[in-house]
Amino acid sequence: LTLAAAILLGSVLPAGRARAQDPGKPSEYEVKAAYLLNFTRYVEWPAGTFEHPDDPINICVLGRNPFGTALERILEGQTSQGHPLRVRYPDGPADARGCQLTYVSAQERRLRPDVALALDHPGVLTVGDGEEFARRGGIIAFTLVDQTVRFVVNLGARDRGGLRISSRMLALANAVVDTAPRRR
Repeated sequence: LTLAAAILLGSVLPAGRARAQDPGKPSEYEVKAAYLLNFTRYVEWPAGTFEHPDDPINICVLGRNPFGTALERILEGQTSQGHPLRVRYPDGPADARGCQLTYVSAQERRLRPDVALALDHPGVLTVGDGEEFARRGGIIAFTLVDQTVRFVVNLGARDRGGLRISSRMLALANAVVDTAPRRR
């Protein structure tokens, strides 16, 4: 982990978490799960996204779940901006309505290359893997740089979603781009 990523992750990852290959080192998807939690803390959703101040932030995984139990474990008991966090697994883009953050699995992106555009609605933070995800309309794309999880932010997609992303989070991004295609 870079120093910046370690700061962003904070104390989210459980202490003493061991893996057979590298005791104490979190897996790639534990790191990504922690990032998803922190993204909810550094993103401001547009007015009207939540009917009630205590409505949950729905974090959805679209397609095959690469997190295993890491996402639920890391989000358990957590809140963000006064909202409880809830994990959902919609069957497709149409079922993802009501998701404030939607992680698009690599498998789903292969099946539906323009899935980010299908999710391009106000108040939806789309996250996926690889810079190609951002170029095809996703807001945040995870990348691996020297075996370190980093992320790219697409400002055009963010703006279309009506989201505000903290300058602190943008400063930690590996790249900030504005290349997303417009919805037709």
